[in-house]
Amino acid sequence: MLSCTGTLLSAYFDLDAAHSFCQWQCCLQMGLYLNQLLCTPLSEPDLSRLYSGTLVHRLYQELKSTPSVENLFSLSPKMIQLYQVLLNTVESTVSPDFIQKMTKTKSEPCKKKKASNKKKKAIRCALTSFL
Repeated sequence: MLSCTGTLLSAYFDLDAAHSFCQWQCCLQMGLYLNQLLCTPLSEPDLSRLYSGTLVHRLYQELKSTPSVENLFSLSPKMIQLYQVLLNTVESTVSPDFIQKMTKTKSEPCKKKKASNKKKKAIRCALTSFL
């Protein structure tokens, strides 16, 4: 069912997202190798609980399609609270120069999204580029 132009494939497969998930998995694997090299100072995590490909891909698609992360989590106060903690942590850790640089290099879809707060928008763009 792939058209000659590849449009059907692109509707279901996001190359940038797949690359980001692959990088994240590679970092996770290297962390496990380092833990083993150091004679396992940390207990081995259950990878099936730590990373669910289906979950992250579906969450990524939801995040891309919603105008605001807050709207996505509106039915769960705990998720809103967790999101706010994560957002505040990133805002306090990452320099404003980094956020500005990430928003300048981000692709058009993230630039087209409207947000009430420019700083939150910049952080969201920076986070999605790592996902």
